[in-house]
Amino acid sequence: MTETVAGPKQKTVHEELAQYLMTALWPNQADQLIVGKFLKHIWFFFEILTKSMAQYLLVTDRIKVCLTYSSVVLFHLIS
Repeated sequence: MTETVAGPKQKTVHEELAQYLMTALWPNQADQLIVGKFLKHIWFFFEILTKSMAQYLLVTDRIKVCLTYSSVVLFHLIS
């Protein structure tokens, strides 16, 4: 979920990914061929982004999920 960077602050996966997406898709410096191919598979990056955000919220106790709901979600993620 986090990686150590130079300095005391740790960045999460979703922070790094969101920053990269913003940089990669910036209109002034993006190659249209690469952007087109990238947007074809954008669902994969958004899935990683949302899972990382959810994991961060659970680990830091900023969100509470009832046991039945979390077990159903885990069951669907595994299968």
